[in-house]
Amino acid sequence: MDAWKLWIIAGIVLAIAELLLIPSQFLLVALGLCAMLVGILTWGVDLGLAAQLGWFAGLSIALVPLFVTIWRRKAPVRYPGTAGESATAPQSARIVELDPLTIELRSDRFPARGPRDCDFEVGEEVMVTGFSGITAEIRKTG
Repeated sequence: MDAWKLWIIAGIVLAIAELLLIPSQFLLVALGLCAMLVGILTWGVDLGLAAQLGWFAGLSIALVPLFVTIWRRKAPVRYPGTAGESATAPQSARIVELDPLTIELRSDRFPARGPRDCDFEVGEEVMVTGFSGITAEIRKTG
């Protein structure tokens, strides 16, 4: 099989892996595009293996930071923050255990701390207002 075909196939596989399997902030799409560009270049100009790898490295150094920067600026935020700690607005969670006080937030469980004068019930919806380490700061809704 010709080298240019392998580069094109590698580029397609990387792009599909990013889009369907591995969310990596557009990194694999950028590398896939670099591989496809090397494939096109190799098809047009008969390059040796060292030149192909050099072009791939050069394009990767140029395009990967560009793609990641564009992705971070333009892509919608899927999650406001890791475990919600950097979220700008309170998030809804559910009490899953009382002793020790534990909440469930986006399918993850966290120890929680609320105001001393509040009594919580299992299953009750609460608002997460922030985190202190991994401990959620919560309050009753409403």
